[in-house]
Amino acid sequence: MRFVMWAKSWFLRLQVFLRRELLILRFRARSFFLLQSQPRWKPAKDSSAVMVELIIPFPAQGRVSAKKQDYYLRNLRKLITIYLPQQIFGKYAATIYCDGENLEVRLLIEKLSDNRFRYKSTDGKESGWGHVQTRMGILESEADFIVRMNCDNQPFPEYLEALISGFSDGIDAVYGRVIYSGPAAREHLPTFADYPNALQAFILPKDKVGVLKFRNIDCMNYMVRSEAAKRHASFWNESFVADWDFIQEISKNGDKTQFIDRIIGYKC
Repeated sequence: MRFVMWAKSWFLRLQVFLRRELLILRFRARSFFLLQSQPRWKPAKDSSAVMVELIIPFPAQGRVSAKKQDYYLRNLRKLITIYLPQQIFGKYAATIYCDGENLEVRLLIEKLSDNRFRYKSTDGKESGWGHVQTRMGILESEADFIVRMNCDNQPFPEYLEALISGFSDGIDAVYGRVIYSGPAAREHLPTFADYPNALQAFILPKDKVGVLKFRNIDCMNYMVRSEAAKRHASFWNESFVADWDFIQEISKNGDKTQFIDRIIGYKC
């Protein structure tokens, strides 16, 4: 009897897993065809040095448990050795910014021998959710566009190209759709409301037209012009929803935003 109950339980789990993976594949295919229907972004003749900087906060050595540190390092390694090197748009730099010294992260970056990836650390004061490093990274950046990303995010190969293709004269921030699943979906459940289906996964923005509102903005799903980001960097406070505070302030002060209806990444 116990074996039958156990088998039924695992069969249901397998069903949920397969349905979720099929849903993700469908979303990715839709995003791919949407991307192909748009002209590839090309910089103006006088902007050959256009650069995107990704700011990736990370905890200092000993700031979190060994288990969590290992989880973060494992996913950071995937991000900087698989997902970012696969980007179609290759003119980017990524700063892994720790809130204190982290020797393991430093060594990981040094072993890459890729000058697009840089290690930085603060004076050691703990930063909730990496917001202090984000603010400092924005103010120190010399890039044209800025992205804030977590170490366990999984951007699709078209991620940077899709976001940067949304910019035109007068547009200061562009945002797209990101899939949430597993731990990321559960962690953000209190902030972004309930699951819309039994797969324990959702897309942000969840509405059809991607309205600029509180529950449609989170780290990784937007890119900002550096000038606008620097003007409003002070809004990177200790709030869990600082991403929204930051983008909302940009939109309130005359800087225009643009939504692109594309699936650009995965938060798991």
